[in-house]
Amino acid sequence: VAARQSVSLWFLHNPTAANLLMWVFLVGGVIAVFNMRQEVFPTAVLDTIEIRVEYRGATASEVEAQVVQPMEQSIDTLRDIHTIVSEIRSGGANIFVMLDDGADAQRTLDETRSAIDGLNSLPADLEPPTIIQVRDDGEDIELGFYGFQSREELHAFSELARERLLKLSTVSQVEVEGAGEPEITVRVSPDRARLFGISLRDVTERIRRASFELSGGVIRSSTGEYGLATGLDRRYAHEFGDIAIIESPSGAPLTLSEIASVENGFRPHGKRYRINGSVGVMMNVFGSGVATPGEVSESVRALLAEIESEMPAGGAVILDDDAKSFADRVGILADSALIGLALVLVLLFLVLEARVAFWVAVGLPVAMLGGVALFAMTPYTINFISVFAFIIVIGVVVDDAVVIGESIYSGMQSGMSPLDSAADTLSRFSTVVTLAIATNIIAFTPIFFMPGELGLFLLAIPVVTSCVFAISLIEALWVLPAHLAYGRERKPDAGRKQRWVQERFERLREGYFVPWAESCLANRGLVITVGLLVAVSIVSWVASGRVPISLRPAFESEQVSAIYALNPGASDRQVDEMADEIERLGRQVLQSLGDEEDIKGIYMQLGSPVSHQGAVTFSLVDPGDRPFTAGEFAEQWRDLIGQPAKLTQLSIDYLQGPGDGRDLTIEIAHADSAVSRRAAESLVRRLQEIAGVGQISYSGNAFRSEVRFELTTAGRALGFDESEISSRLRAQLDGLEATRLTRGTHEVRVMIRGDHRDDRVLPDLSSLILTSSEGRQAALGDIAKIRWERGAVQLRRINGQRIERVEATIDRRITSKDLVEDLVSDELLPALEAEYPGLTTWDEAIDNEDAETESGLMLATVGVLAAIFVLIGAYARSLRHSALLLATIPLSATGALLGHIILGIELSAASFLGLLALGGLVINAGLLLHLRYTEVLQTGASPEAAMISAVRDRFRPIVLSSVTTLVGLAPLMLTTSIQAAPMRPIAVSVGFGMLFSIPVILLLLPCIVVSLEGRTSESDHLQLENDGEVAV
Repeated sequence: VAARQSVSLWFLHNPTAANLLMWVFLVGGVIAVFNMRQEVFPTAVLDTIEIRVEYRGATASEVEAQVVQPMEQSIDTLRDIHTIVSEIRSGGANIFVMLDDGADAQRTLDETRSAIDGLNSLPADLEPPTIIQVRDDGEDIELGFYGFQSREELHAFSELARERLLKLSTVSQVEVEGAGEPEITVRVSPDRARLFGISLRDVTERIRRASFELSGGVIRSSTGEYGLATGLDRRYAHEFGDIAIIESPSGAPLTLSEIASVENGFRPHGKRYRINGSVGVMMNVFGSGVATPGEVSESVRALLAEIESEMPAGGAVILDDDAKSFADRVGILADSALIGLALVLVLLFLVLEARVAFWVAVGLPVAMLGGVALFAMTPYTINFISVFAFIIVIGVVVDDAVVIGESIYSGMQSGMSPLDSAADTLSRFSTVVTLAIATNIIAFTPIFFMPGELGLFLLAIPVVTSCVFAISLIEALWVLPAHLAYGRERKPDAGRKQRWVQERFERLREGYFVPWAESCLANRGLVITVGLLVAVSIVSWVASGRVPISLRPAFESEQVSAIYALNPGASDRQVDEMADEIERLGRQVLQSLGDEEDIKGIYMQLGSPVSHQGAVTFSLVDPGDRPFTAGEFAEQWRDLIGQPAKLTQLSIDYLQGPGDGRDLTIEIAHADSAVSRRAAESLVRRLQEIAGVGQISYSGNAFRSEVRFELTTAGRALGFDESEISSRLRAQLDGLEATRLTRGTHEVRVMIRGDHRDDRVLPDLSSLILTSSEGRQAALGDIAKIRWERGAVQLRRINGQRIERVEATIDRRITSKDLVEDLVSDELLPALEAEYPGLTTWDEAIDNEDAETESGLMLATVGVLAAIFVLIGAYARSLRHSALLLATIPLSATGALLGHIILGIELSAASFLGLLALGGLVINAGLLLHLRYTEVLQTGASPEAAMISAVRDRFRPIVLSSVTTLVGLAPLMLTTSIQAAPMRPIAVSVGFGMLFSIPVILLLLPCIVVSLEGRTSESDHLQLENDGEVAV
């Protein structure tokens, strides 16, 4: 303490050093703002490993049995694995390996690769698995181009547009979706192949050998050195026609063009887009590390206008611009901060002397810019989350400057010189202010313990707050006192009159509040009872479920999507027709709510993630430029679409943020998959009976017809077996990959398929001619029994167990989401588990992370409160006073809860962050009151008199700091912008909490303290009397 005060006094007597330090913070912060890397959202490397596998032509059950199960078993014994989630579909799977907190992700990644590489039981024609650690780095801009007449035109344009975008210095990566995967297709005539006795595998092997240009060595001679090469470097379809397949009866080679057609094309059944009614392509643009989001947006928009002017038809549309959203959000935050700063400055000028008010207000930009300069030394970036963190502390950092400035001003009013008043303030308040800043820093440490993706996402917040709080401490103790100590001194004979507002402020304190405080102390039992009853009532109201609680809140987006699925096996034409119908209904809603000017564009994503699924998205303009909300559009669109019988799944999504997705997701597992299916179907029927629950989808509905083959005795006699039939059928229908070649930036497959003339008609399977490994030919119907069965298209497994998933949408106009969730968890699921013994039900895996987040935050919060308790107890030298000061945090927090109730805002993780910030402010005010109380008490005054004196002396700094915090955050609390929606809960928690803290600190806390002091004094008095009697 002495060392800290000596440093503070050194700066107090060296104002030049204080000024230089202030300018270092200001200039350093400005330089850091323009030089730090900026991005929209922080790039997070998650503790999740993804395994992507592709098994072309295989059914979902085949992928599960032959690929996923062996892979799960091979990695199940590895350390640090928390959960394995497998998403299986026809033709491939994605396996997500979620690690324990604190696991060595790189080591587990290497071990996973080794385990997968060591598997020998995987199918021979399985694509090499891709194993990566998942990164969360979203695109900056999402573009759409439309108006193309053919797939070839679209692909050629996308290549040129991508190259031009990559030439921009602000762009690092461009991902193209919907342009198609180039492919060279060789369709072998079954009749010609049978005539010459060749199989598709023979053709595949011959093409593979003839497709590479191979080195033949080097010839060196006196005339020079010459290289030799054999073969041709083939890149296009017409270059494959002269490949010799076999020797004809005449002795001349039989070429590929004589038995097959060779075409340049695209891989069938891929993802495709339609934008504004025509064929289109999507591009996701990622900014470079050196460019700001604004620079990325400006450069891409300029190039986009140039490209659009050169297009003969169609056009381009920006469907999502995170860079612009980032600029809009930062602009909103900056406007709110400036308005708040102006209001705080006006308030300070009204209550304090102009010079004191000015230098107190200057403390805010000094602390903020100094914090930016310090933050620039960390590995973090300027992004929406870090800016969010700076907004959190706006209402906090001015608090310490108000305390120091008001104390110096009070000393000057009492007749002290500015220098003496500043020195006296530092000697009295330096420890209190330091302790308050320490509690502020400690209060945000629970974020370090938040697990999962949310914890990584918010990790910059405690770093930012620590940097700003550290600089605010330096500014309050080293810089501000020097500025106030060397101003103009009051002339003794001048008798400066207080302003009208200051007089009214003093009259409010002496004429109303102090008598009220005396009355409260006189009736302290009643005050304590009423205060605790109000706090309990607010907490009970929240606990009753009337206030929605979600650690992962969701906010309105500018895009409204209808995601649908037809019966698996539906054709591309059927998927497209349903998309057209859903778009038509959406346009009807648009006409009833607004007009075409209210949307940026409409795009359809078709055939993704599987061929029978699609999505129609209306991209809306900014909320201020349209007469309706995204929620209103979504609700009317949902009502108009209804639940057509053709659809197996339908959901309307208009939310963004951690809590987006379906309203209700339930997963069911049982050792017997038939039992889990029956249980899921029963749950669907029960959900249909709940009013307001609709658009129910069940994973068991995602099935298609599959053909099963059973080899006959005759087939085995001809040399066929099951694996051979499977592989040769896959070759005939889905194709064999002969080779891959590079064409520009693309890897092009050369696929060999049987020519079945019309792909729109199912071929006659029984007449398909297969050739055995021994060269014998037979029709499929002669060697195998053919039967049709129902097979799943998509499967989901968690920790090796197959899962049935039920999803639903809740209409909040009819019922509450919380009520439905309580009904499901408290009644439906327990009844289901009782009906089907051995059944396991749970919410989606993300809810498990919510539970971990809650438990981690709870433990960390308990640790933080314990640390604050120890700090205050060491300073106050009383564990009782430490406990009382700590109790003011939950009591004031009830005001934050009341603010959420009044404004109709759900409690979220952001609300919790606001409570963390509130805790430090409340402790600061409590310490100010306790300091003055103990000073007066040491003079021999009674507890009641000492407390009244403390309330009188600390009324102005406590009220002023609370009101300035509330006023500074008011613009953010009252804004209706969806860009600021994620930040409103923080502003509400801090603002209403500080407003509620005024009666808590100045009325309720004094009553509790005096009540306990009275009991202690009576106990001490009785002890003295007993000691006297014993002595006698």
